[in-house]
Amino acid sequence: MTHARIFVVAAIVCSLVLCISLFCLHDFHTNRASVAKLSLYSACKIQALPDVEIQPQCGKSVIITKENTHVWRSLLYEFDEIATLFEAKFWLSEGTALGAIRDGDLIIDDTDIDVGMYVDDFKKLFPAAWPHFETRGYTLKRRCPFSIQKCIGDDYFYIDIDITDADMPCMAYEYPVACKYHMHTIEPFTYARINGRRFSCPSMEYIRFLYGDGWSVKSMEKPASVRSIPKNST
Repeated sequence: MTHARIFVVAAIVCSLVLCISLFCLHDFHTNRASVAKLSLYSACKIQALPDVEIQPQCGKSVIITKENTHVWRSLLYEFDEIATLFEAKFWLSEGTALGAIRDGDLIIDDTDIDVGMYVDDFKKLFPAAWPHFETRGYTLKRRCPFSIQKCIGDDYFYIDIDITDADMPCMAYEYPVACKYHMHTIEPFTYARINGRRFSCPSMEYIRFLYGDGWSVKSMEKPASVRSIPKNST
């Protein structure tokens, strides 16, 4: 075989290898995108309140401050009272759990209340309990992920409810990271207090899993900014 023919054959082989590689890469990314979309769909399709309209933000966003902590606590207490009425179990999650365990209260400068619920308990609460939330001034902020909101005066407050199941996306890291990446750390439950009121909280393994070994050191950073996002987690 002449050098020219060898060169041509080599060029053809290289082209074929390149095409196959590009096809596989495209297929890989397509499959990852499909998995992510499927995860989002699986979360959305079980969520309740299909006949309730999502409402726009009703006031100006406020963070948790020393001056308004009592207002934020009142939202959590209301949620607790309604969930208890419907025998729907929940736990404090993410920054709310961190604040309860570390400080015995909500974290100053956090932006919301975070709670977690297994799917079965969520279904006990919604849609049956929605009229109780409505009478207390709550509206639906979003379905995916699930949040309810309330305006008091000109200020806007909201609660994130992390609906938890292995094959669904969760907010505990960064939505839509799969719940399965932290579910093994949720139990056994412990207890902590928000201004003296007792709530269920995930295990200390959960706190370390989300916030690292330095979880007990107060930081000016919002809790979400120090999470360790696992790779390939959608």
